[in-house]
Order: sequence, then structure tokens, then C-alpha cells
Amino acid sequence: MIRGHANHSGDIIRRLDDIDNRVWESVVDDLFVDQRDGRSRIEVYPAHLLLPQNVEHQQSNHGIKQADATTDINHGSPANDKDNPSMDLVALSSPQRVADYIQTTPKFQAFFIRQSFSWGPLLVTNELFIGLLLNARLPQHLKSFIMFFGPREREVEISPPALRFTPLSTTGHSSDQSHHCTYGLRFIERNRHHHMSSPSKAWSLRQCAITCRYVHKEGGASWAFVTISVDMQRRLDAAALTGDFTHNTDPFEVHQMIIDSAITSWRQYLIDLSEETDAHHAQILGTSPNDKGPVKLHEAGRRQDLLMLDETLLNALLAITATTDTSSALSSAWEFVIRDTSTLDPGYLDLMRKSFTHHQRSLALLSAQITHLRTKLGGIISLLSSFLDLSSGYSLQNLALQAGEENEEMRKLTDRMHKLAEKSTQDAAAVKVLTILTLIYLPVTVVSNFFSTSFVSSKNSADGGLGSISVTGDWGILFAASIPLTLLTIYIWLVWTRIQANPRGQVWWKYVLGIRLFSGDISNSSMESGNAAMTTKVPVLIERAYSREHTDGLFEHGLRRTTSGIC
Repeated sequence: MIRGHANHSGDIIRRLDDIDNRVWESVVDDLFVDQRDGRSRIEVYPAHLLLPQNVEHQQSNHGIKQADATTDINHGSPANDKDNPSMDLVALSSPQRVADYIQTTPKFQAFFIRQSFSWGPLLVTNELFIGLLLNARLPQHLKSFIMFFGPREREVEISPPALRFTPLSTTGHSSDQSHHCTYGLRFIERNRHHHMSSPSKAWSLRQCAITCRYVHKEGGASWAFVTISVDMQRRLDAAALTGDFTHNTDPFEVHQMIIDSAITSWRQYLIDLSEETDAHHAQILGTSPNDKGPVKLHEAGRRQDLLMLDETLLNALLAITATTDTSSALSSAWEFVIRDTSTLDPGYLDLMRKSFTHHQRSLALLSAQITHLRTKLGGIISLLSSFLDLSSGYSLQNLALQAGEENEEMRKLTDRMHKLAEKSTQDAAAVKVLTILTLIYLPVTVVSNFFSTSFVSSKNSADGGLGSISVTGDWGILFAASIPLTLLTIYIWLVWTRIQANPRGQVWWKYVLGIRLFSGDISNSSMESGNAAMTTKVPVLIERAYSREHTDGLFEHGLRRTTSGIC
């Protein structure tokens, strides 16, 4: 220790435990209800349940009216039930009434702060809450545990802050057990929803905060329970009805009861999680990659649902891990409190140690169960992904087979079209031959019919036998008329077919005069003329492009020079 600083040792470290006032001020408006809200109150046990019998008659002198008793808004446990004991609690609506109640019950006080729903504001005003902290002398760091209990759009803290344990050196003796202890717990509780296919959705993750100020010399404890569960409330009610709080109760017994309630809440929830995981497991076992199993692949659970279930398991594991840390910290704090105490019953000490050990083992088992479910769920997700990949492969294979069949059909169709084309070509050639023969014989027929002249005549003999055949002297007229007409007909046919094949290639009179009439390929001549036009246009386009590039280069060069000049 540095000389001259003994009186201020530890001040900096102590200030590290103070709440960040700026963060608190930023959330305090949403955390509590408004001053005008009539629901603001702190609930407490009736005084006669917390006083020894010899002073019970004095409670009427302190202004605590039983007519102000009210039933808990949130837990709603049935009254007059032996298994679920419940009672009417007293509502304190002002700091003065809190102070009066503390004077009435100096040995034990239990203050309950509620919420109408889990993501709503605390049903207490900021003024009443601060009055509770001051009058009951509760630790200020309770604020850090309830800072995010108010309205929010999502879960802010799956794991609550670490347990805070602060010894109170009121007597200066090492055997003094006075202390402050504050911690938060995450527990699971049923909601109002019912899901047959997803049992885990019928549960909601809740949170609570507990703080205790215990003064060994006075033999009394002040408790604040913020949004505790229904089961926690019932256990505290049972202890109050049986008179457990009328004497000097070890606060760590109450801590043990709260921790045990939080652990118990997870058991049925894990059963539902296991049931939901097994349902997905059964579905994936009934599927196959080729989608021919008893369960269709698209019905085997969406991967989004599996990922959401995995996130739920991960949140549960984190909450249970935090509860394990809280239980371990409580055990260490208890060992610290009793380390110099020799008056305690060894049997009681052994019972407490066994209780802490039991809670640690129970939490370790819960963590192992969740880890097992996450491993099983990871296998389901992996198998489903593999099935989907294989299904995609089967789909591609089927598409390839279908494409091959379609290609084979197209090949057969192409062969048939080729044969039809060959047959059409043959038919066209035959028609062309017939057309040429018709063109050849048509003029002769026309001439013969036109002139109606018999160029060949026959004469029969007198006895009726075969006579003689004679050719007239003007038989040459037939050839002189039919041959030019035949050539003219063929020429007209050629000119007409060329004009029809390429009506825009050349003007009609060029075909009539015989120019390029027998070149053979009209389309090639058209392509040549098009190429000639392109040949004529290409130099012009090149010249324009060169001019544009040269101009852009000059402009860019001028811009660079201008910019360089500015710089």
C-alpha cells in the first residue's frame, strides 16, 4: 500500500460498480409507467405473516390497511388451494407507505414488482421505485439488472448480468454475514398459445431479478422480487403461510428455493423440444432423395423451421449456462459468508452443500440434454441438405434423360424432314421435266390446231388393204412456226421465273434483253451488289470514325491541358 493513500484505497474500484447513469436515464421513461397510471404499486405480504406471535397485535398501529390488499396481476394462482397456496397481497402505492411498512416488519420484507405482460413496462413509477431502494436500503446496482425489462422489439439479453455479491462491514468482524446479493434469472413459462406441430411455441422465455439486503446484527432481510414466475410466487407464498419468515431465516435458503424453481421450469420445456426434434427426425427418415418415400421431400420440415428451432435451443443453452453461473456464484458467496462461522450446525452445512451440488448437477444435465438435441438437430439439417442436393442431382439427371429423348425425337424428325425434302426435290425435278416437255409440245399442238392442216395423209388401196402415206408439200410450215414459238415460250418462262425470284435485284428489261439471265444464282448477285454497297460505305465510315476519334482526342487533350493549367 502506498503511504498517504490508505484512506482512499479502493475508491476507484468501488466506482466501477456504479450504474451508468446516462444509460439508465435513456431507458427510465420506457421502463416504468407514468405518474398518472393507476396501476403503479408495490405488493407485499400482510404484516401478520411476517411478525412473531408476541408482536402481532401491534400491526394495526402502523397504518397498513388490509382493505388495500389486492391479488397479484400476473401470477393468477388459485386461492384456497392446498397444493398451490395463494393469498391476497397488500398494495403500496407511495414511498411513504413503503416506509411505514418497513417500520411494521423490521425483520423481513418481501417487495414484489409486476408486469402486465413480459415485454411491457414495470407496473411501478420511477418515483415509487427509487423510494423503495432508499427506504429498504436495497443496492443501487439492481438498476443494471432491470434496465432492459421494459418494452422492446426483440430479446436484448438472453443471459442476464453476472451475480453481484457485496459484503457489508457493519461490525468490523470477519464473522459478520451481512451482505447485498443481486442476480437475474431466465426461466421458461407457458404462454397462451397452443401449437400441435410445434410444442416449443407454447412456451416463452421470461426473466426476473432478485435482490437481498441481509444484516446479520439485526437478523433481518429486505427482498425485492421483480417479475418472478408463477411457481416462484407460489413457493414464497407457501413459506409465508407456514411462518418460515417470522424468524431469522437464512437468505441462502430462499436463494436455493428460487434457483430450484428456475431449474424446474426447464424440464417440461425440454421434453417438448425433444418431441419437436423427434418429429423432424421421423419426417426426414421417411423421405428419400428421389422423392419416392412415404413422406415427400417438401414436407420434411423447412430449413427455416429447423434453424429457428436451433436458435431456440441455443438461447435455452445460454440461459441455462447463465443460471449455472449464478448458482455457482451463490455457492461461492455462501462459502465466503460461513468461512469463519463455527456455531452453525454441521448437518445444516452439509444439507446446504448438497443442495448447491444438486443444482449444479441438474443444470449440467439440462445443458447436456440441450447439447444432445442440438447435435441431433444438426444431423437432421445436414441430412436434409444432403437430400436436397441429391434431389437436385436427380432432377438434373431426369432433365438430361428427357433432353436426350427429345434430341432423339428431333433427330428422327430431322431424318423424316430430310427424306421429305429429297422427295420434294425429286417431285420438283419431275414437275420441271414435265413442264419443259409441255413447253416443247405445246407450241406444236397450238400450231397444228391453229392451222387445222393435215400435213400427213394416207390412202387406202382398192382391195381395202393398207394404202400409201403421203406428206404434203407445205410440211415445212409446221417446223417454221412451232420451233420459234417453243423457243419464245421457254424464254418467256425463264424471264418470268427470274423476275419472281428476285423482283428487286434488277429491272425487268435487263432480263428481257438477256442481261445476266443465265448467270444461275440470283441471290449471289444480290449479295454481291450488297457487298459492293458495303464496300463503298466502309471507307466513309472509317473516315468518320477517324474524324470523331481525332476530335475526341483533341477535346480530351484540351481538357487535360486546362485541368493541368488549373492545378
